Amino acid sequence: MNCLQIFSKTPVPGQVKTRLQPTLSPQECAQLHKWLLLQTLQVASKSGQDNIQLWCYPTTQHDFITEMQQRFQLELRVQQGFDLGERMLNALNQGLKDNDAVILIGSDCPFFTTDYINEALLLLESDLDMAIGPAKDGGFVLVAANKPMPKELFEGIAWGKKSVLEETLKRAKDNKIRYEMLQPLQDIDRPEDLELINQRYIV
Repeated sequence: MNCLQIFSKTPVPGQVKTRLQPTLSPQECAQLHKWLLLQTLQVASKSGQDNIQLWCYPTTQHDFITEMQQRFQLELRVQQGFDLGERMLNALNQGLKDNDAVILIGSDCPFFTTDYINEALLLLESDLDMAIGPAKDGGFVLVAANKPMPKELFEGIAWGKKSVLEETLKRAKDNKIRYEMLQPLQDIDRPEDLELINQRYIV
């Protein structure tokens, strides 16, 4: 059995998509965040995974989150940890207690497909420990694993910087984690990224 985990912040104005300000107002950033999460959940629901979890930070107590949980029959979880790396590691390793593989994806990328998610699973069925979906800005949009990951994998990484993927891959090599990368996808984090979705999303 496999588990698909979606990581998302609670869509509170002023706390999400802050790098898009002042191009977008805090309220517009929150609306965009909701739209991106909806796109992600629509793909996740068609991916064939029976166990889909929505991991929120800092809380699941929000009307939109409740609406998504009911619409897509999600299991809601609260992210636990000091920073994003610790929260991801905790979710991955917790998921692996009850599943053969865990796929963790962010909610900032409207370009996920079911094939992309399932390709990560196929990689894990070969002689690999981890699959990574790079983001074109130097981070990553997906990480999948079939065995518990060491805390050193994400420890001390400067999240939000262009070096995230490079640092993560170095940690993987240092810890002898066998991995493969999927094709890079674009996430929506910066004002210049908005033109990539202007035919699909109108603020």
